Amino acid sequence: PSNATGPHREPSSSVARAAHARRSQGRDVLRYAAVRASQNGGGEGINRQVRRAWELLYLLTFRELKLRYQDTVFGFLWSLIRPLLQGAVLFVVLRKFIRIDVPDYHLVLLAGLFPWTWFQTSLVLAVGSFAANGALIKKVYFPRFVLPLATVLNNGVQYALSIPVLVLLLVAGGYSPNWTWLIGIP
Repeated sequence: PSNATGPHREPSSSVARAAHARRSQGRDVLRYAAVRASQNGGGEGINRQVRRAWELLYLLTFRELKLRYQDTVFGFLWSLIRPLLQGAVLFVVLRKFIRIDVPDYHLVLLAGLFPWTWFQTSLVLAVGSFAANGALIKKVYFPRFVLPLATVLNNGVQYALSIPVLVLLLVAGGYSPNWTWLIGIP
């Protein structure tokens, strides 16, 4: 007979088993990358340490992207819908009720809202990255800065994928693309 109250208890429902498998897969990838980054401790050259830190950063960022959109129907669209809906609410409140009169205010609002969403989401999730990976931090040595940086890069990928949406809205608003648009992309 197995111990049903131990830490390795198998989940009973199929949904719980799937969630458990996703968490286990994420921990396995992270554990592999951290062990790989910590091999040969301090006896290796700085170039090799930097390369392994980048490898760990890549694996963590890819893992977060994969886990974020796994088991979602709309996937990446949720990342675009949230700032677009937030922009619509702010547009109605600021333009209609407070009467801010700026030409093409919806474009100005979205041009500021997309980077703000990147910053805000990255900050909120990066703060909790140490607590979420606490067990791994205690077990394996690896550069700790990669945990919040992977979160920021994950959200940066989402931000980079939202820029074409903003460009399409600008073109639909009658603006033609030119080199000065690059100034507005951080």
